[in-house]
Amino acid sequence: MSISEFESKIHSLLKNVTKPYRFVGAEQGSITKDPANVELFTCIVFPDMYEVAISNLGHRILYHILNANPKILCDRAYAPSADFLQLMQANNIPLYAVDTFKPLGEFDALAFSLSYELSYPTVLKMLELSDVPVKSKERGENSPIILAGGQGAYNPEPMADFIDVFVIGDGEDSIKEVFEKILELKKQGINRKGIITALSQIEGVYVPALYSSNYDFSKPIPLDDGAPAVVKKRNAVFCDETFPVDFPVPLSPCVHDRVVVEIRRGCGRMCRFCQSCFVNLPVRERDSADIVRLVDKSLKNTGYEEYSLLSLSSNDYNGIEPLIACLNSHHSKNGISVSLPSQRADKFNINLANLVQSVRKSTITIAIEAGSQRLRDAINKNLTEEQVISGVLDAYKAGWHSVKLYFILGLPTETFEDLDETAALLSRLKYQAKELKSELNLPKHLSLTATVSIFVPKAFTPFQWCAQNSPELIKEKITYLKEKTKFLKGVRLNFHSIFLSQIEAVFARGDRSLCKFMEKLWQNGSYLDAWNENFNRDVWIRSAEESGINLDDYSCREIDTNVELPWDFIDIGVSKDFLLKEYEDSKSNKQNPACDEKCVQCGVCSGAIKKTINKNIPEINPEQKEYNFTQENAKKEVFRYRIKLTKKGKLKFISHLDFLGIIYKAVKMADLRVAYSLGFNPTPKISLAVALPLFLEGEAELADIELYEDITPEELVRRINLVLHKDSRVLKAQKLDKSSDSIDKTVHWAEYEAFVPKKNNLIKNDLEGKINHVLSSESILVEKTNKKSLKKQIEIRKSIDSIVLEKDDDFYRVKFVLRAAQGDKDGLNTPSFRADEFMKLLLGNADYQAVRLRLLDENKKSLL
Repeated sequence: MSISEFESKIHSLLKNVTKPYRFVGAEQGSITKDPANVELFTCIVFPDMYEVAISNLGHRILYHILNANPKILCDRAYAPSADFLQLMQANNIPLYAVDTFKPLGEFDALAFSLSYELSYPTVLKMLELSDVPVKSKERGENSPIILAGGQGAYNPEPMADFIDVFVIGDGEDSIKEVFEKILELKKQGINRKGIITALSQIEGVYVPALYSSNYDFSKPIPLDDGAPAVVKKRNAVFCDETFPVDFPVPLSPCVHDRVVVEIRRGCGRMCRFCQSCFVNLPVRERDSADIVRLVDKSLKNTGYEEYSLLSLSSNDYNGIEPLIACLNSHHSKNGISVSLPSQRADKFNINLANLVQSVRKSTITIAIEAGSQRLRDAINKNLTEEQVISGVLDAYKAGWHSVKLYFILGLPTETFEDLDETAALLSRLKYQAKELKSELNLPKHLSLTATVSIFVPKAFTPFQWCAQNSPELIKEKITYLKEKTKFLKGVRLNFHSIFLSQIEAVFARGDRSLCKFMEKLWQNGSYLDAWNENFNRDVWIRSAEESGINLDDYSCREIDTNVELPWDFIDIGVSKDFLLKEYEDSKSNKQNPACDEKCVQCGVCSGAIKKTINKNIPEINPEQKEYNFTQENAKKEVFRYRIKLTKKGKLKFISHLDFLGIIYKAVKMADLRVAYSLGFNPTPKISLAVALPLFLEGEAELADIELYEDITPEELVRRINLVLHKDSRVLKAQKLDKSSDSIDKTVHWAEYEAFVPKKNNLIKNDLEGKINHVLSSESILVEKTNKKSLKKQIEIRKSIDSIVLEKDDDFYRVKFVLRAAQGDKDGLNTPSFRADEFMKLLLGNADYQAVRLRLLDENKKSLL
């Protein structure tokens, strides 16, 4: 089967899939290369749903770096949803990459991202779907090389039987070096095993097959002198060349639908429970001028209206307020807002709050972790209760009447007295907020949502030797805390799953013996378990029993500090002696300084990459603090335009609202100053004519756009077409009078054309008879279901204006005009009738292709 036939078969299956856009690629910013000019085919594979993966910054970075080499083609693949998975298996469709539709088993190498323990079984399922042997030792010469990296690679042993090559640490330099080496050795004719062995000599690379393990919580030992006894994690410095400013923008909103620019890597707070802090040291801050440039370019190339300044603790960045003020001076006047994904209570203030919400409010989450001062000292949080209360109340005064707090339950040395202090802290916050509301006459009461996760001991932290609380004790603590807070009005507690947290702990400190557990999970059907609708607790319990794994033994054990650990062969730069000293200090509630305050002698800066702090602090524009987006826009003159444009190709897989989003991004990318609604959360004033059903193309769709600038229709067409998605073109534009009816009041009818294959046995005998029956009927009732799932009979005969049947050699051509009015705006009492519902009336479930040719006014004349 050729690629074109393969893709066509997939497209036909997608008509039965929810959110089909996940599986077709073709995003703005995606990369296509001529396979004839490529010498190495690789694919980055994310073992989670498309909407999670497509917004992942690491995924964007690797895609950018690998495709920068003209000899390497880097494609992308994602875990299929449950409905598509069933169709793929029923129709023998292998897992494929979305840019080329090339089956994954035909690539030279596949690189998996390991970001979360619950995604590990999905990796195995995706290998199975790719027709790649799941175990490394069973792969042959023609199998792709299977690589993995990400946060999960810091303890690779639970996946050691399934991954050929682990890349540990920052990927910017190492992934480039690894794939260039694969390319070089492939051209030399080196076999698969030889290539994998050679990769082990690259710093940051671990090849499990070159090490022995007794599967008894032991450290892997090299089988010969060729493999390094210690694998040093890779550290990278910030570099514009390795950062993507043009990347695949999803066709539909995803989990983090925005530009993301990493401003700071690593965290100097040294919280003793936090793996991300220690494995990402040393702290490295990106230069402010580079951040401004990267944000500017990324917004220009993608059309996003929001950007996020990413860091483990964004407001620890040196000069964060001047930086945001500078960025606001560039972007807030264009309706573009900023978000900070993580906040420190001791660094949060009203000035920062006002800068962040200059366009629209985002959510705010403040990490407290522990409710008592004793426990905050034990975990080295370096945060006082006064700072917590001040941070929350500053957010409340700045307009956030709903604040999210983050706690961890079951931290080492935690007692029930600490939980009493957590409840008391929440009570004090509510009381002082109530006093503040009365004093300042604030409009709403403060609402607190406390997300309570469960402590998971992680490798390479001072708490890596600690036990996780037993599930029974955690349940008791949750019940206790709920009872203590049940009378606090406006306080809501959300607890993470006890069982999922235990699983996370099992794999976080697991050894190679867990590979048999992983294999059983895959065999028993574990897949996409990070999603509640897919998770099956019984599968995990049964798989543990069948593989002889006791979950409590792994999660609840306290590890002797004198034994070697399964991950001790990895050098993250922070010395084990330092981690041990921090562990001992925690037992006496000793709080040590943060790396941001003074050198803590952890050992990481003895390497080639050292701590780097931004020194290029921008000057604050005083006028920026006074800028009010809504008030300023209320003064501007607005100009109205109507455009006619196509919606073809893979855009038929996206919804009406998603197409509207693509138009909006194109308007932003074209530097057109779009008008916004006035209010709490301003929205762009762009509207699209009556919705086109999924899987239909459009030859003449209509949209109204309001701008704060007066340009010619020809210039509007030119500028949008320069940046619009390749499967859409603006055909014409018209300037509207201010008194002109909106697009939703203008469209009354729509003309369609459908193509029905003659080989379709369901319709070949009586299509003409069915059309004649419809045209001759005085009444046609169809059943519709409303939003409340209530069924109702609707009279639609008047909604069908005309039907014409034509016959070609290979198909029937059906042209028809249907009612497309939004509401009974001309008193005809004629409901709208969708083209897909009309075709179902004629054909049942038979296959067809359809296109909307024109949108018509009340006299059935073409619009624009």
